Amino acid sequence: MPNAIITGGGSGIGRAFCEQLAREGYEVAVVDRNLMAAEETVALIAVRSGKSFAVAADVSQLDDWRRLHDTLRSRWSRLDLLVNNAGILLGGELIACDLDACRKLIDVNLFGVLAGCHTFTPWLIESHHKSTECSGIINIGSIFGVISPPAFASYSAAKAGVISLSEALRAELGPHGLTVTVAIPGATPTQLFATGQYASPELATAVKRYLPHTEITAQQVAAQTLASFRGGKLYAPIGRRSKLFWRLKRYWPIWTLRLVARKTLETLGGGANASKSNKRE
Repeated sequence: MPNAIITGGGSGIGRAFCEQLAREGYEVAVVDRNLMAAEETVALIAVRSGKSFAVAADVSQLDDWRRLHDTLRSRWSRLDLLVNNAGILLGGELIACDLDACRKLIDVNLFGVLAGCHTFTPWLIESHHKSTECSGIINIGSIFGVISPPAFASYSAAKAGVISLSEALRAELGPHGLTVTVAIPGATPTQLFATGQYASPELATAVKRYLPHTEITAQQVAAQTLASFRGGKLYAPIGRRSKLFWRLKRYWPIWTLRLVARKTLETLGGGANASKSNKRE
């Protein structure tokens, strides 16, 4: 039986990965800082006779990664797949955002991915010859890391870092027979947005109003990313808009950034300019 680790597996895209991999016969370690949410995912998988277990861990903490490694090595003889999905959201103009909140986001969304790769890559390399599965790492980026919309600077910076990290790892791990794929989905209606921190209530309301108009689901992100991974692809842009902006940014970068900025400000309205409203109060 192949084995997979999915961080942020308690909800959203992470849960979708857990459910799909369990259906395909993987034993899944459902990792989440919210143990109750991870256990809910395990219960859902059990209904379909899949095999999984919950582990509480904060991906921004190195000690948690080390404990997770020790726990899984005592349980599994090999590791086939690491899915770095856990993330948090911070919205608002950069100068309106709390700097400690920015640092926390970078710690979770970028350092957490780097730490996971650093901790588990040696085991993935060691396990590769034992597995008939496509093995390696899937990192969950975002189209925000490519098009950098206003009001999400910290989040976009972290996701851009995840894309760059994945590119470097692809070159490093390829000679070992491992595949590295970075998912680049468009906005997906998950708990990420509901639990996000926003610099103004206006922005939170605008984001909530926009979400029903998104075009992809967590299940589509998981399915299409896994297909790209098994096809040996580095990049997995998910969703019509994400694929469009991915191409536009490559060929017309300045024009694309201006378009994205204008469309974002039109969509989010005054909420995207939290710093201005705060100064008026």
